Amino acid sequence: MLVTQKEVEAAKYKNRVYILAIVLLIFGVIVALVIWKIRRVQEEKREQVVKAMRKDIAGDLHDDVGSTLSSIQIYSKILKDHSIDNPKISEVAENIEDLTHKVSVGIKEIIWTTNPEHDKLSEIILEMKRMADRILSPKQIHFKFDIKISDTQLLLNPNQAKNLLLIFKEFINNSRKYSGANAVECKLVQHKQMLRFHISDNGVGFDMNDVVLGYGLKNIERRAMELNAKTVFSSKPNEGTRLELEFLLL
Repeated sequence: MLVTQKEVEAAKYKNRVYILAIVLLIFGVIVALVIWKIRRVQEEKREQVVKAMRKDIAGDLHDDVGSTLSSIQIYSKILKDHSIDNPKISEVAENIEDLTHKVSVGIKEIIWTTNPEHDKLSEIILEMKRMADRILSPKQIHFKFDIKISDTQLLLNPNQAKNLLLIFKEFINNSRKYSGANAVECKLVQHKQMLRFHISDNGVGFDMNDVVLGYGLKNIERRAMELNAKTVFSSKPNEGTRLELEFLLL
């Protein structure tokens, strides 16, 4: 069967169309990869800038605000020591000393969460242990920490690190102040990108149907929402209080 010149030309035209389509496809893929790479580099640069800014802010808070608070504490102590004969001034000086101590503790926690070096899960665990020792030990409340983490170098984003730490602090503060507990138990379990956080005390507990949530418990609820965490909070009279969180690490 003879092929006409017209058919040959049509076949050549089809081949050129196919080749052009393949070339355009390859070109499109290359352009998409280049754009993705540029965006990735830009994101990494932004992350580095944000980390540098966080580190600078943490340093400034430590150097400027921290030293100022320390000075106020020293001056208030001097004032208290020199006002033994004036109970009113002595009381005011003591109040100033107490308030600056509370602010100083708060500033230290802000500095800690602001510093990007503390985004590692291992650093958060260490800070939880230090916090538990500082808050629970003076009341002789035993603290047990069960950790099942496959990757302690895992990074949390700053919002997750802050909220997890402050939920932990709020719970152990409530246990120390109100529960009458002599033991607090905390468990951290990691499964791939999922983190499970369980904490409980063996205190007096309360009937959840009869109690209006206080500021501390509302704080826990709000921070759990910010984590997008599945939350179970339970308490019964004479059976202690328990909090369970489960959230995805981003």
